[in-house]
Amino acid sequence: VTNMCWALAKLWCHDSSFLKALAAQAMEHADELNKQEISVMAWAFATLNFRHQALLGNLGMHAINRMSEFGELEISNTAWAFARIA
Repeated sequence: VTNMCWALAKLWCHDSSFLKALAAQAMEHADELNKQEISVMAWAFATLNFRHQALLGNLGMHAINRMSEFGELEISNTAWAFARIA
């Protein structure tokens, strides 16, 4: 799911139906996401300026709970994503 979101963002593909489906899948498996996947997922949705509040809230909660595991890249990408989409 994360790789698909990343690819859509890199291609500037704004297929809202597909993005909503990916967001639903990501929320269903959010507990399984690693630090890079949390960061990339937030980055992808922010890059596409696609505000899926439930997903962003979920990613934010997981990022906060696991911030001690994040490296500089994950912190900067996640912070950028939430600043951009705010």
